[in-house]
Amino acid sequence: MKPTQQDLYRPYEAYAATLKRKIKQEFNRIRLAGFDELNVIRVQSLTESIWKRVDRFNRDAYAEMCEWTYEWVYVQYGEKPPHRDWTKVVDDWLRGYDPVTRYIYDRELERKRLRLNEGILATRENQDRPGLEDVVRTAANLLLTQSLQYGLDLIGETELEAFQEAAEDEDALVRYNACNDSKTCNECWKLNGKVFRISAAPHIPQHYRCRCWYTRA
Repeated sequence: MKPTQQDLYRPYEAYAATLKRKIKQEFNRIRLAGFDELNVIRVQSLTESIWKRVDRFNRDAYAEMCEWTYEWVYVQYGEKPPHRDWTKVVDDWLRGYDPVTRYIYDRELERKRLRLNEGILATRENQDRPGLEDVVRTAANLLLTQSLQYGLDLIGETELEAFQEAAEDEDALVRYNACNDSKTCNECWKLNGKVFRISAAPHIPQHYRCRCWYTRA
């Protein structure tokens, strides 16, 4: 069976749909609170609990997506992949610098939470309900964007690593594939169909929301 982009990203699409619902539900806890409830201690506790639940959901989903990607690559070689502790792999990856987002997951997650806290307290001080709605909506969108992008980044990291392990040769060849639609950028189109040694293959994703992928050449 020919490996497809749809198969590779199937767990990611399911994750994205669920995450959007989850973040909306979590941030409604803030939207529905009265200003008298949103004191410094309450805001700190509320955002900490929201961030903790979203982070745990992300890490579990990332581990599942990485495992799926690993198996997707090995199938192309007719092999069964070795067991790996994907929870630990994900935790290790998230501690490092990401070349696409240009920050470290945990640190940026915390910065986003602290900015939300400041926004909530400022709108509370001025009894600005529309302002609160705007602050919450912006924070929810930023958290969603970061979470989704790291899912794509981890798929890309896992994919090339799996190709190198399955081929047992860093000079083995892989083919770059770009999506054939109007959303594909010029840079990805230029790479479409090109063959690279695994050790020299361009990083995927190339940019935010990049949906390119590799197949065995």
